[in-house]
Amino acid sequence: MRYQGGLLVVQTQYYCLAADGARSFMRNTLNIGWEGTKPNMTWAVLDCWIDSTFPVTREIVTLQVDGESRMAWIPRERGMQRFYVLLDGEITQEKTEASIRRHMVPHPVEFTHVEWFSKFEALISSLIKERVAFTFLHPTASGPFILAGDAAHVHSVNGGKGMNTGLSDAFNLIWRLHFLLQYLSLPSSTAHAILSSYDIERRKTAEGVIDIAAKLVRMGVHYSDVESPLVHQSEHGVWKAGHRAPDLWLAHPATGDAVRLYQKLTYGRYFLVLVGAPRNQVQVLEEQFATLIRLTGLKALGVGARRRDEDAVEEEVHTDAYGCS
Repeated sequence: MRYQGGLLVVQTQYYCLAADGARSFMRNTLNIGWEGTKPNMTWAVLDCWIDSTFPVTREIVTLQVDGESRMAWIPRERGMQRFYVLLDGEITQEKTEASIRRHMVPHPVEFTHVEWFSKFEALISSLIKERVAFTFLHPTASGPFILAGDAAHVHSVNGGKGMNTGLSDAFNLIWRLHFLLQYLSLPSSTAHAILSSYDIERRKTAEGVIDIAAKLVRMGVHYSDVESPLVHQSEHGVWKAGHRAPDLWLAHPATGDAVRLYQKLTYGRYFLVLVGAPRNQVQVLEEQFATLIRLTGLKALGVGARRRDEDAVEEEVHTDAYGCS
């Protein structure tokens, strides 16, 4: 709805996406409740540069005092460090710095510059919520109201996955909506399966993020065990349906030039990879869909972001692969 020339103009849309944060107006208006808990914790957040003899690592570190893990240390860009500190009572920068020093004894710590300080209650509420909306799709599993990001799930700051998870929600959802709006004549059962799988896949991930945030470990995203109707349970070599595509070096048979698989991917376009398919099946596919796809034979050189052509070991992966876009 919008006002135009003093008149209220009502426009009808196919879907309404609620990505309006943890205090979502849309979620509250639709009376969509939460599943989960509200642990009574308030965290201080400090982005800073430090001078310390404590060994610096590129991994997330948690430190304990008196058997309690009340501090998480996450390295950031430009040499900056982020600290999450669980405090009681009044939350101040001075108390936060004192707690960090206490956790890092016997190593001295000097805070050479503080970029940002806040407390998590300022971001969501006075209590950290570890909760997931009981549905991401309302009033049916096909919408038309859809929740994403903090409107659908909130969790502890530990792990720093809030924005990443919200962006993943958006990417997971938008291709579905684009496809459904492009092909409005799809059978209702097909459209239902495509959209309802958003709730299935992203709910499983949100629950995992909440668990991971509590445990302070890194997240590996996959959809192979969530029973999504869009994921066929199969695998071939390093390829597993529902998992992130492996980071492979590939070679074009005509030129021999090495290229990473992820350099071939273009967001917003479909990219089909056929792995282990008999050559006669690939030929039939190319003949049937010649007007729709561009099929290219690719030779796998090896696995890993830093794999060099001369260091590649072909036995590590299955080399019969084809990509089409």
